Amino acid sequence: MLIDDIYVTPLEKIACEDCAKNKDSLYSITQRHFRDEIHAVPGDTVTSVAKEDKIDTIVINDILFPFSSYKLSNPDALERYGGIFTRHGIKRIRITGYTDDIGTEKANKELSLKRAIEIARILSLKFGIPSSAIEAEGQGISTEYQDKRKNRRVEIYIYH
Repeated sequence: MLIDDIYVTPLEKIACEDCAKNKDSLYSITQRHFRDEIHAVPGDTVTSVAKEDKIDTIVINDILFPFSSYKLSNPDALERYGGIFTRHGIKRIRITGYTDDIGTEKANKELSLKRAIEIARILSLKFGIPSSAIEAEGQGISTEYQDKRKNRRVEIYIYH
């Protein structure tokens, strides 16, 4: 099931105690961006996205990698999101790989690219997405999360 275009706003002028937490949980898997928010998508260029395009950012917490590896910890992690990857109207998909901060910058950049390429291969193979519609890039080191395992991840951007 895909939930889209949901807003959490308080009925009263005072925000409820759990309002921010509920909003965050709704978009914990998918975030929707529009052309005006293109800066939220790393490495993208303004010319590659039409103003009316929608961009979904998928961060699936189960797409994690063992230390120094580009093979998924659990290869079936993408299966339950098949409906998202086979939706009508997808123009292209961009996969961005990340690593934790252990090791050299150069090695991590290469490893993050290999992670993105591996997910691109799986998406193409399992969901029939043409490889020409999938871009893979490596961003290298991420320190976004305190838990280093969560920094060894990919983010998937789906352009509609």
